[in-house]
Amino acid sequence: MLTVDEEIYRRLPALLISGDTSPQELARVAGAGYRMLHKPVSVELLYRELNAVLESAARAASPAQEP
Repeated sequence: MLTVDEEIYRRLPALLISGDTSPQELARVAGAGYRMLHKPVSVELLYRELNAVLESAARAASPAQEP
């Protein structure tokens, strides 16, 4: 996911789930602007995080409403 063309995929909502906790990987994910969960992930946490990612993407895609 982090090696694809950012111009095309930057607006693609994504949540990474990994067992990799190396400082290099954490920095790479954070630098790319993605959220990452570490295994094991509870259903409740996965649900909350997916909702947050999708809500954020929806806000970013919506035109600003003027009063």
